[in-house]
Amino acid sequence: MVSDNFVNDVKVFFDSIRNIGICAALTLGLPFIEKTMPLIFCNSNALKFTAVSFSIGVILGLYVFNLIWLFKSLKSKGSSKFSYAISSIVIMSLITLAIGSTAFIEVWGNLY
Repeated sequence: MVSDNFVNDVKVFFDSIRNIGICAALTLGLPFIEKTMPLIFCNSNALKFTAVSFSIGVILGLYVFNLIWLFKSLKSKGSSKFSYAISSIVIMSLITLAIGSTAFIEVWGNLY
C-alpha cells in the first residue's frame, strides 16, 4: 500500500509543476509589455529593457519561492536527505528547463 506521505508528496510535486507553468505563462506575456506601455514611452528602449528586466526578476522570484515552498512542503524525506534533495532538484530542473526554455525562446523572438 502507498503511504499518505508519498501521496501528499506527489500532490506537492504536481502543484509545483503547475506553479512553474504559471511562471512560464507569465513569461509568455512579456512581449505585451511594450503594447501596454504608454505611447509616450514606446520609443524608449531603456524603459522597455527596464520593464522587461523587472518582469523577469519578478518571475524568477516567484520561481524561487515555488522551490522553497516545494522543499518545505514535502513530508517524506527518504533514507538519505542528500540523495533525496539531489533527485528533487534534478527533477524540478528538467521540468523547468523544458517549460522555461520553450517560453523564453518564444518570448525572446518576439521581444528583440
